[in-house]
Amino acid sequence: MSWFKRGSERRSPESLDQPQSDIDPNTCFEVFQNHWKQAWTVISSLDRKNTAVNGQATADGVEAVLRNLEQMVTLLASENDDGGLPGPILRFVMESELLDKVCSWCSVNVSAHEK
Repeated sequence: MSWFKRGSERRSPESLDQPQSDIDPNTCFEVFQNHWKQAWTVISSLDRKNTAVNGQATADGVEAVLRNLEQMVTLLASENDDGGLPGPILRFVMESELLDKVCSWCSVNVSAHEK
């Protein structure tokens, strides 16, 4: 299950044509944080219905995390350059060590569900 492959199929033509000036950075950041909260609920095993008895995520849990991460990557990629400084989304990713958390979780959970 490669979420990089799926991502290119899901983009609507309207979203590709939207001018960058129409995008509110604060709204994008809030949406990014909401996607992260949903993913983190599964990653941190707080969502019992998406976590198996052994502590690993269920197939539905993995799918939920990957779908949220896909949206997060899209929002991060669309973030405007702030004069060479990281925008709020990139700053959040770096300060919260989000990628470390995701990579650690993926190393335990994703490969088990790709078979």
